[in-house]
Amino acid sequence: MKNYLNPPCRAKSFALEDTTRCLDRLSYGDHSHPNQTELYQLLPTSQTPGGGRTSSENKLVHFIFVGDSTIRQHFYNLLKFLPDYDLEFDSPIGSKRGKLHMDANVTSRLLNFHASFHWEPRFSNRTNDIFSKWTSKNDVVRVIVLGMSLHHIMHLQEDSSQYSEFKRGLTELLPILQRVAKHNKVVWVKQYTVIDNPFISSIFYNHMNNLIQIRPSIYQFNLLVANILRDSGIILWNTGDLIVEGYIRSCFVLPRNDLEFTGKAYFSCPDLVHPGFVAQAYATHLFLNEACHITNGDV
Repeated sequence: MKNYLNPPCRAKSFALEDTTRCLDRLSYGDHSHPNQTELYQLLPTSQTPGGGRTSSENKLVHFIFVGDSTIRQHFYNLLKFLPDYDLEFDSPIGSKRGKLHMDANVTSRLLNFHASFHWEPRFSNRTNDIFSKWTSKNDVVRVIVLGMSLHHIMHLQEDSSQYSEFKRGLTELLPILQRVAKHNKVVWVKQYTVIDNPFISSIFYNHMNNLIQIRPSIYQFNLLVANILRDSGIILWNTGDLIVEGYIRSCFVLPRNDLEFTGKAYFSCPDLVHPGFVAQAYATHLFLNEACHITNGDV
């Protein structure tokens, strides 16, 4: 996959009406635009002479997020781009009091849209069952976003088998992902890098020693994922890396104590696990640009 927007590389700033148009295009199967990104080419469809589906062929658009807290952040950020015409939230999201480490769903009948998050931070006995539900073809346009590296990485020092456990889990899941990818788009989000600074992390983390070697381990795990998923039909998405790297560089101005300069966007710099919320929001924005095939201001 080309992990960047097709030239000209100009990301569009999304308004709510842009998201609505995007969902309509995905639902009605408008594949008539040239130079489509791989992410936008969602499903093979029977085309009408005009280049799109007829009105009776619109399909439910389902964005599915499976993985750890970084994937959950992408899920929540996606919701910010949706107009609240008739959004129906399940209780954890709607009440804002539910535990974060649990599944969540949101639906819009007017937008013909459903988004869901499955909390699956590490490969487990239920991982294969989750993805097996989407192996058959039906009238749903699915974009499945997953990533579950970091929790394996964080436990490496206390459990050296985490690397082999992760490798085994992804290898066993791959045949299922390939069956899912025949009818849907499956996107693995490359694990973002983190701030690997023991002094900063010790302010907020007691288990500092477990975090010192995260950066090189992230590189090793990302390389393993790329090798396993090569030529599999699974998209390896790393566009968000550019944003996160810029965020990390900005975090190192914190020792200047120039709060006015750093601003609220960097208040979570001591958090080695999660990118800053602004960086994560921009990464989700870039993902939407690719998913909706937004180039040069076109919607």
